[in-house]
Parts: sequence; structure tokens; C-alpha cells
Amino acid sequence: MSLLTHLLHLTVFLVFIAASPPSTAAADSPTVYEALQSYGFPVGLLPVGVTKYKVDRATGKFSIHLNEACSFSIHGYDLKYKTTITGTISENKIKDLKGIQVKVLLFWVNIIEVTKDGDQLELSVGIASADFAVDNFYESPQCGCGFDCVNRHRGERSGGELSFKKLIVPLFQELMIAAWLWLWGNLMITLRILWLMQVGLEFSNGTFAYGYGSLLSLFLSFHLALRAVRDSDGWRALSGFHPGLGLGLGLGLGLGLGLGLGLGLNRLVLF
Repeated sequence: MSLLTHLLHLTVFLVFIAASPPSTAAADSPTVYEALQSYGFPVGLLPVGVTKYKVDRATGKFSIHLNEACSFSIHGYDLKYKTTITGTISENKIKDLKGIQVKVLLFWVNIIEVTKDGDQLELSVGIASADFAVDNFYESPQCGCGFDCVNRHRGERSGGELSFKKLIVPLFQELMIAAWLWLWGNLMITLRILWLMQVGLEFSNGTFAYGYGSLLSLFLSFHLALRAVRDSDGWRALSGFHPGLGLGLGLGLGLGLGLGLGLGLNRLVLF
């Protein structure tokens, strides 16, 4: 009888354990929005719809997964979130960010870094950055309607208007600087070739000199154009947000300036 009593108690205990909800680390882990706040960022950097996330507390590397690709507009500018977002997070700083883009003019630009400085958030696309008030991001936007869904219930948010216009000016400044480098370099190279032809080379007629100088000028100008673009911040940013665009600009402008200036100057001097 004593043995039977012990077995009955053991059975009741096992049934109680089986019926109890499991206590796991996952149940106690913070949500992705709470994890974001623990590093000093507002929850509005991420839209509603995150299904899972993983962060390495030692290195700060993280990955976030959305249930679907998400896009919405903020004051006329389009934002796009991919289904997987990765990067490295630390106190008040996110770097190596991938998976979030903003549309500037005709192109989708990768937002690669986010920094929080006091009550300001700085979003960087590599060649430029824009500052926004933190209180623009106190609540998470919804896919499709963005922050408008939030505003509908609590009125307009405080803070400055979200705008990426200041990103456009540095982009064109980079392109103008690169273009001047290409033009100046091509002019110097072409004049040097023409001088060498006149002081050290003799041809039966100007036709060969014309072709020879034009081809050399084109080749050297093309080489200089690629170097100028490759070494500039503009090249890195353009290659980052639109694969092949930076190379296309380098090829197109290098060939155009080299051919046009080379042929024009040679024809002007030799004929």
C-alpha cells in the first residue's frame, strides 16, 4: 500500500509538470522593439511586422526578419524595407546597415548608418546624411500607410519635416568635382601629346597624327576618369546603392570627354 501511495503521488506530480506552461529563455527575451530601445533608439526605426530577430550581444551583429517587404512614403519620399535587415548595433549607433532604402531622385539609395545624438537621428547614405527629430520615430510605422496611420489616431507628430533634399546637393557636388578632374586631366594629356608630336615626331601627313593622338588621348583620359571616380566618395556611394551605375558613369563620361576633347584638339591643331 505504501508503494502504491508513492506511485500515485509521483503520477500526480508528473501530470502537474506536464500541464504547467514551459519556462523558456525565448518567453523572457525582449521584443525587437524593446531591444532597439535598450541601445538608445526609438521603436519607429522599424515598421510593424517583425516576425523574428537575432542579435549577438558580444559583437552587436543583428538580423531582423519581416513577414513581407515593406514600403511607405514620408512627406513625399519613399522608404523601402526588405524582408531581411542586417547590421551592427551599439549604443546610439547602427552601422553596416543593409536592407533599408530611400528613393532619391530616380534611384534607391541604401541607408548604411544611423546615429543618435541627443534628440536627433542622423541617417547616412554614405556621401551625405540627414538629421531628423527623434520624436518622429516614437511609434512604429505600418506598411503602406507609414506614419499616417499613427497620425490618424494621435494627431500630427512634433519635430521637423522629414526630408532627404540635403542628400541631393552633395551627390551633384561629387559628380561635378569628378567631371572637372576628368576634363582638366584630359586637356593636359592631349596638349602634352600634341607637343610631343610637334617637337619630336614627323609624319608624312596629318592623318596618322590625328588618329594616333586621338586614340592615346582617349585611352589616357579613360584611365584618369576611372581613377578619379574610383577614388571618390561618389563612386563608393553610387556603386553601393545602384550596382553598375558608378561604373557606367565612369565609362560614359570618360569615353565622351576623352573622344570629344581628344578629337577636337587634335583636329584644331593639326589641320
